[in-house]
Amino acid sequence: MYDTCKLPRGETCGAWVVVNLVDFLTDISSIYSVVRPSVLPPLGTGFPAGVEYKWSSSTGSIRRVSGVEYCNLVLSWASSTLNDESMFPNDDDEELCNSIWNSKAFAKVVGQVFKRVFRVWAIIYTTFFDTLKTVGLTKSLNSCFKHFIYFSLEFQLLQDSEMAVLDVLVRPIKEQYTKADFEHKRKSEKGKRY
Repeated sequence: MYDTCKLPRGETCGAWVVVNLVDFLTDISSIYSVVRPSVLPPLGTGFPAGVEYKWSSSTGSIRRVSGVEYCNLVLSWASSTLNDESMFPNDDDEELCNSIWNSKAFAKVVGQVFKRVFRVWAIIYTTFFDTLKTVGLTKSLNSCFKHFIYFSLEFQLLQDSEMAVLDVLVRPIKEQYTKADFEHKRKSEKGKRY
């Protein structure tokens, strides 16, 4: 999995992040669609312990939302964000893409998407894990989440404080990533000596 996150030769970092972001949103949307309740739970339910979710509307008003409502809002927002051609243009114009994908505004939007998508993972794990276990999707869930975390670590897209809510899951993945990174660097150095 470590190798699948590395920037391929000849690919720009922005393009690679966009391709993977689309894949991550497809993964989490597919998993969430299996457990998405048709009725929203009362406010304050469905949160991981000690975490409160808020959503800011386009008018700037902020409201508390349940974990389920937060998931729905994030997935809808992320989808419309990826369809915003001012940030995610059609890649036919390579020069335009590179100018956007190397901007601070793009980095900010991508960071926000990754942070919010991580929160959806947290809600899925803490609220719907048993349901996914019942339908036999925990291996897919764990694999998709591990890939998301590896990629986030590779490109420094999430802060440790953001991932703290799922530390029991993230810590072993970070250790595996660090070990794989060390091995990769060791092999690269060994190859340079010969």
